[in-house]
Amino acid sequence: MCLDCGHLPQKDAQLMNGTLSIPHGCMVGLPGATSAGLRPPASAQTALVYDERMEQHVEGRHQPHPERPDRIRAVMARLLASGLASQCVRLPCVEAPPELLHTIHRPEFAYGEPANTHAYFTPDTYVNRYSSTCARLAAGGCAAMAAAVARGEAANGAAVVRPPGHHAESGTAMGFCFFNNAGIAAKAAQAAGASRILILDWDVHHGNGTQHIFEDDPSVLFMSLHRHDSGHFYPGTGDANEVGYGSGTGYTVNVAWPRAGMTDGDYLAAFMHIVLPIAYEYRPSLIIVSAGYDAALGDPIGGCRLTAEGPPFNARPPFGSACRPCSLPRRSYNTFSD
Repeated sequence: MCLDCGHLPQKDAQLMNGTLSIPHGCMVGLPGATSAGLRPPASAQTALVYDERMEQHVEGRHQPHPERPDRIRAVMARLLASGLASQCVRLPCVEAPPELLHTIHRPEFAYGEPANTHAYFTPDTYVNRYSSTCARLAAGGCAAMAAAVARGEAANGAAVVRPPGHHAESGTAMGFCFFNNAGIAAKAAQAAGASRILILDWDVHHGNGTQHIFEDDPSVLFMSLHRHDSGHFYPGTGDANEVGYGSGTGYTVNVAWPRAGMTDGDYLAAFMHIVLPIAYEYRPSLIIVSAGYDAALGDPIGGCRLTAEGPPFNARPPFGSACRPCSLPRRSYNTFSD
């Protein structure tokens, strides 16, 4: 149960299909809301991006895949039940055009709708006839949110999207990911006027794609906290010695945990002694958070023990009023963990 609003995870489906009553005003951000009901962005508000069409990316097997629509449904259900959605301005989610995707992906890296109903790019990355559209919506939604925050049209923002993106390389789909949403958001924010971007990735898996895309670029600082296990935890990259190259040397920072079982105290120490000092020195104009929650206690894959009370989940970036945070939240693979 959520200790803030009393919502039970078992009631997510009822809340999302409209059969459960929700607090007055929570219809803002509800799936199916029309663009005509959108309020104009205001600088003091939080921008929220979500589109129920992204739920059409499904594996289609009897055994649920870890990356499934329930993950973003669970996030939105909590936002609606708590009343937080009604306090946000919802931005329309549009598909990322090819010219935006190609700012970080190779020109030939474009997915059409596959002929087969279900197929696999890699053993863990499935695709159906809706996956291409869903991936473009996820990338486009993240870009729209980051650009709006960079332009001062919102104080901060959250993009509740899928499929995820931080494993996607410039020319490779992998690890459930197709397009690199955080990377595309960074490029959109820079085009909107944010010159120095910090991408903070606290997913339990290393964001190999994001690192490789920006590791020679000093205008983007990439920081990741993840399990590494001496290279034996997926995807095997992200050793502490990986610091970027060329003009980007020093702008890649990896906190590579050696094993499972990391706790709030471990993450607090990393934030206080590594993440925050470097971020303060870099002075980013915008922060993009790849907010994976699979390091949470109870996640069946991550094997760590973070709680809602500790960092990073309870983090409020203390970088001053000149810095605007954007979050790309992804639910734990255990959708019943609060």
